[in-house]
This record gives sequence, structure tokens and C-alpha cells, in this order.
Amino acid sequence: KLEKVLKNSYGVAIYQEQVMQMACELAGFSMTEADNLRRAMSKKKADVMQKMRATFVKGCRKESAIEEEEANRLFDLIDYFSGYGFNRSHSAAYAFVSYRTAWLKANYPVEFMCALLTNEKDNIDKIVEYRREALAMGIRVLPPDVNESRAVFRVTGDDRIRYGLLGVKNVGLAAIESLVGEREKDGPFASVYDLCRRVDTRTNNRKVLESLIKCGALDSFGVKRSQMMASLDEAMASGTKRQREEAVGQMSFFGMGEDNGGFSARAEVYPEMKEWPQPQILSFEKELLGFYLSGHPLERYEVERKLFTNATTATLSGMREEMTAVLIALLSHVKLTTTKKTGERMAILGVEDLEGSVEALVFPKAYQQAAPRIKEGAIVVVKGKVSREGEAPKIFIDEIGDISDIYRMVRMITLDMTKAGPEKLALIRKKLELFPGKVPVHLRIDTKNHRSVEIKVGQGLFVAPNEVLMEEIKALVGEGACKVSL
Repeated sequence: KLEKVLKNSYGVAIYQEQVMQMACELAGFSMTEADNLRRAMSKKKADVMQKMRATFVKGCRKESAIEEEEANRLFDLIDYFSGYGFNRSHSAAYAFVSYRTAWLKANYPVEFMCALLTNEKDNIDKIVEYRREALAMGIRVLPPDVNESRAVFRVTGDDRIRYGLLGVKNVGLAAIESLVGEREKDGPFASVYDLCRRVDTRTNNRKVLESLIKCGALDSFGVKRSQMMASLDEAMASGTKRQREEAVGQMSFFGMGEDNGGFSARAEVYPEMKEWPQPQILSFEKELLGFYLSGHPLERYEVERKLFTNATTATLSGMREEMTAVLIALLSHVKLTTTKKTGERMAILGVEDLEGSVEALVFPKAYQQAAPRIKEGAIVVVKGKVSREGEAPKIFIDEIGDISDIYRMVRMITLDMTKAGPEKLALIRKKLELFPGKVPVHLRIDTKNHRSVEIKVGQGLFVAPNEVLMEEIKALVGEGACKVSL
């Protein structure tokens, strides 16, 4: 009886129409009853499906002499089908769209990913997801750039997509049109001073220019972001004055240039200063773009992640239910709430690392210990049980530790100095002296006969490991040349 219904789909029910035909053939349903079954499946109405089960089982016995157990098994298949099934025309339309998009992704990958990013430009979660997919495909999503970006994402090379300026907080369409129009008219901007002289500073006001500097859109000028920010007031004043003079038909001798009989303009001078610390740069990017673009705060903890953790957000799906997971993560989202039954405090967290993000729940008992460390943007050590309920794995948190707590587990530090050179030894000594403690430090160095030996420093250079020390040591000898023993 089912052969003629399922023959074209190799014996598997994949369309709602087939389920309707099965009910008619096996249980004697009328087309109206079969359509009611289809409707119940579409709307996933459990109570209606139960009533339909009884009618189906009874009909199978009467019309097809099928025993109750077998009839129930058949209806279980129909019920399972309701979780994914569509009608035939709907399925065909989806398949057609899927084929087309798969073809575009395979044959025009850069253009396809650029279109996806533009389509979801207001959805930060999707932007992060699609950027990660692009990187996996070998496509780079470059930061916004005033000399290359337009309003939305655009393809700028065989493997490059440039971020759109509309994705930068505080930068509106009027400011972008003014900026892009001037760039297309008179060529790329040479500096922040040149930018302020040429664009309409009423639309590209201080807030807009600050945002462009902080998110990295002016990095192509080859000047530190901190320097451009420190010079912004002077650049804007100079630009506004120049535009005001041009508006009334005046021209300064200093603005005309030597070729026109005037004096050359004063050289653009930026204050001598260090670039902002990397965490501050990333914080500004997160604030203005919604995510970290030029790096990630967790990149600096690669050594610690390998030593102190047993999981990442990507590997949780492969872990067993209630297995303990320890990971170094950033709290990307914090929602404080209360339990329905007792009204006790708990938290729902977004836990993010370099490989993705998951949801984590902090129930009342764990919340009491974890509360001081639950802050959006905090980098923490998370320990908890894996939950496989639902489509994506979650973590039921037992403990949240400060990132600095993990250094208490260190029992020995080994530094490979074989490629660092003798001048680095003096610098390492100074660093060790700044953090006196009880943890021994071993140095691997080359001898005159080119043999590598490991020596233990004197007790006066033993250290108390912490984040600052480890970061400074890694900066001197390199990430791979610093190892710790627990």
C-alpha cells in the first residue's frame, strides 16, 4: 500500500502530501481528515496529534489489518516527520534556493560572503558568524578604511572584503556620502589634517572623526591612533578655518603653496607618544563595531589556554553530558535574573572565546561565589558541567575565577633564550627582579660549543607569577619560548 506513495522518494516520507496519502491508504482517512493531520503537524499541536493517533491506530486495524503496536510505530514515524517536513512545493522552492546559494558560494565565494555580510549589517551576531566563516574560507574581512570603504561591505580583491562605514557607530549616511564623494572627486586622503580640510566638518563632526580613528578607519595614514586622537582638535580647527576662508573667497598665503606664489603650509606635526595599549584598542573596536576586528583580548592568553583548560566553546559539542569543562573566556553578555520558585539571584551569560560562543547559566548556589567576577567584558576562568539539552551545548557554571588566579598553580617557568641573544638576558633579569617570589625560573641557553643547556636562576630571581610578568616575558622572548610547569 505504501509503495505507490513512497516510491519516488525511495521509501522515505519527505513531503506532507505523502503523510496525507499514507493516512488515507492505511487508515482510511478522508482528505479532510488527512488535511487536519497535515495542519496539526505544521503547527506542532501535541494535543491534536494525540487525538489523531487514536483515530489512525483504529483506522489501520480496520482498513489494513495492522496491529496496534505496528500502527503506533507508523504514527511515531509520522510524528517524527512533523519536526522537519514541508509540503512539496515549499520543499522544491527551498531546494532551488539552496542550490543557487551553494553554487554562488562555490563559484563566487568572496562576492557571496560580501552579500551575506551586507544583508546582515545590523545584526552583530551574524556579522561575527559570517566573518568567522569567511576566515575559514581564506577570505579576509578588513577593517573600515576611509580610503577604500563605502557605506556597505565591498569586495576589494580576490580574497578581501572591506568593512562598510555604516557599520561604525556614530557614523551616519550623510557623513559617509560627504566623505566618499570628496574621495572620488579629489583622490585618497593623505592624513587626518587632509581629511579635516576636505570633508564637510558639519556632517563629519568630532564624534564621527573620533569614531573613525578609534575603530581603525584612519590607520592607512601610517600614524598611531593615539597620535591622531591627540591632534584631532588642531586638525579640525585648521580644516574649519580653511573651509571658512574658501567660502568667502579668501586664500591664505600659507594655504596657496609655493607653486602659486604663497608660502608652504606648516608641516603636520603629531605628538611623540606611545600607541594605546592593545586591550584599549580592542575595547574601542568592540564599542564602535560591536565586535573585535583587529584581534581578540583572549589572543594574549594562548599559553595559559593550552596549560590550564580542557575545552573551548567549539569542543563542548563533543563532550559528554555533565562532563566538567574548564575554559578561559570573555563574558560577552550578562543578564541578571531571579528563579521563578524562590526568587533567588542567578545569571545567564554569553561566554565567548576565539572559537565561538555559548550560553552559560549560573544558578543561585554558584552565583554567590561568582557574583563579584560577573561583569560584561571580563576575562575569566569558567568551570562547569556541560549540558546537552537543546540544539546547542550549554555550561552550568560551578565556579568563575579571575584570570590572575591561574598563576597560583605555576610551579616553574622555563624560558628558551637560545634565539633571544645575550642583550635579552639583562632585560629578563630586570623583569624577574620586579616580581620577587618563590617560583624558580629556568633559562635554556647556548654554550660556546653550541650545546644547549638549562640553568636555574639564583633564588634572588625567583618570582611570583602574575599576568603582567607573563605578558612582559612573552613580549621579550616570544610566545613559544615561554613554558610553565604546574
